[in-house]
Amino acid sequence: NWNDGLFDKLRKASFDYYRDFVEEVGMDEMPVINSSAEVFDFCAPSNLIINVYDKNPDDTFVTIELNCEWEIEHGMQWTVKNDDELIFVGPYDGVSIGFAFEIEPNYARKYNPQLSK
Repeated sequence: NWNDGLFDKLRKASFDYYRDFVEEVGMDEMPVINSSAEVFDFCAPSNLIINVYDKNPDDTFVTIELNCEWEIEHGMQWTVKNDDELIFVGPYDGVSIGFAFEIEPNYARKYNPQLSK
C-alpha cells in the first residue's frame, strides 16, 4: 500500500532525474516537463520485481522499471523498501536488491535522509 507521501517523493525524485538528464544531454527531442506534477505523464511501468531475502525476511524490496520519454535507452528505476521507504530513483540498471541505494546517481537521497549515512 504505497501512500500519497511516497508517490510525492517518487514524483519529485523522478523530476530531479529528468532535469539532470536534460541538462546533461540537451533539450533536442526531449519532452518539456514543467513540474513534478507532470512527470508521471512521461513514464510508464514496464517491469515489476519483488524481492524478499533470507537474511531479513521482514524486508521486502519492490523495484519497478519504467520506460521514460526522456531516457529511451535506459529508462528509469524505482526501488522501495517495505512499501514506504524510497531507496532508489535513477537510470535503470537491473539492480533490484536492497543495495540499490549504493548506486549513483540516486535521486532518492534528497527525499530519504537515511540514505546519506
